[in-house]
Amino acid sequence: MHSAVWPSSDCQAFPTPVRNHADAMIDYHALILRTVAGLDPNTEETRRAVYERTRTALANHLHALDPPLSETERMHQRLALEEAFRRVEAEVEKAAQSGRPFPEFAHALFVAGSLRKLADRLDHTSYGARISLGHDGAFNLALPTTPADEATTTVPFFEHRLSEIRRNAEALDVLAAPMAQQPGWHGLAHAARLTRNLLNAPATEVAREVAHLWILSTCLAAHIERSEDARASHVGLTGPLDPILLQVLREFVFVAGPWVRRFPSARALDDAAREHDCAVDAVEPAIEFFRRTREAALVRDDDARAVWIALDAGRGVSVPAAKARSWAVATVGNIAVAMVKELATGPDRAEGEPAADAAAPAGATRPIESVVLDSERELLSVLARLSDDDGAALRDAFAALRQTTGDAGQATDR
Repeated sequence: MHSAVWPSSDCQAFPTPVRNHADAMIDYHALILRTVAGLDPNTEETRRAVYERTRTALANHLHALDPPLSETERMHQRLALEEAFRRVEAEVEKAAQSGRPFPEFAHALFVAGSLRKLADRLDHTSYGARISLGHDGAFNLALPTTPADEATTTVPFFEHRLSEIRRNAEALDVLAAPMAQQPGWHGLAHAARLTRNLLNAPATEVAREVAHLWILSTCLAAHIERSEDARASHVGLTGPLDPILLQVLREFVFVAGPWVRRFPSARALDDAAREHDCAVDAVEPAIEFFRRTREAALVRDDDARAVWIALDAGRGVSVPAAKARSWAVATVGNIAVAMVKELATGPDRAEGEPAADAAAPAGATRPIESVVLDSERELLSVLARLSDDDGAALRDAFAALRQTTGDAGQATDR
């Protein structure tokens, strides 16, 4: 966990104000915030003493400038400093109302400032799961659904075809279960088991979960090609599937794939996955970032399973693997976007202003921050694809974050 303690500054040394204050301004708020965050004790009396010393220091600094600023420019600098005092006092009050120590609150403000520009350049992709932060501190993954999906269950012969697919899924699950311990095939075993469980639900529930069925059936199709590649290459730890299992897998995919696409939500996912190509080399960074996210308990097990299975299937080069990869990497990217936006919102949001998706519970941003700070390399891969600046804003954000956490570490060593 990164420290949230800030060093004290005496605010005696000010940068020289630029001649045209409309073009730039000293960041008085950052100077005062760092100083107040380092006060011990932090009381109204000690803060007022800081403010008075800072006013005197600024007056001396402006007086010593040669050539001097105009009276209008000097007044603008003094008003900016007073506004910084007002903001910090408001932040001290918000920290007290939230029950958070002010050094921790100030640290979150600096993190938010570091990420705000990046957050403004990012948005969720439409071809991955939609992400929102739940009140328990874990991210919710929402897959598409529409009333038209349930209407599909009323067409003639639907129940007959569903019964056939259920039998195929049961046979596949029985044969695939032992593969859970085989290198390269655990995703197949888990996909078969989850598919069987979903299909055994009532038809209306099957319709509500058809997006999950699309993900799983796509991943199962990718494993057919993986077996063929293993048979042809004879390289690596993964051997080809047993011929009987492979035949049952083929039969299931042959029947279930077109059937799943009859549902509007699944068809939309399939079309989007075909349209948005994703390179194979994006999979491993997405896996590493998602691993940290899962270890931090920021996603729930039920949601994580589908993402893990799709990431694993996406390592291949077949068309089904490419579709699974497109959805999985986009979903991981949406999780990263939600994390950045949550941290960039900061703890000082105005009264009534919502967070990026849902107000995070107290302390929920700490594991989010930890995952983001530990994932610079992975985020450069995952998020650069979603930005229009080739990752420049992301690199700038991490440079600012390193300064923020570096200052905190120096304070801890004192």
